[in-house]
Amino acid sequence: MTDDEVQALLIEVSRQTIEIDHHRKRVSELGEVRRTLFAELRSRKVTIPTIAKATGLHKMTIQQDMQRYRRAQDVSKGA
Repeated sequence: MTDDEVQALLIEVSRQTIEIDHHRKRVSELGEVRRTLFAELRSRKVTIPTIAKATGLHKMTIQQDMQRYRRAQDVSKGA
């Protein structure tokens, strides 16, 4: 393998790493938005099984997201 080929591979792996980082950040942002939507639904008395059925998520996933949401709210209240 030539130096140019190695350099091209390094450039590509760097590009992919940047893209992965971008998508990880976006997933994190969407997770926050989804947790807020779950909280809104729960405040309107929509049950976790109903949310699970609509999203295809397991009920435990929704419960865990709600716990994360509440912790984030507690932290922001304490700030």
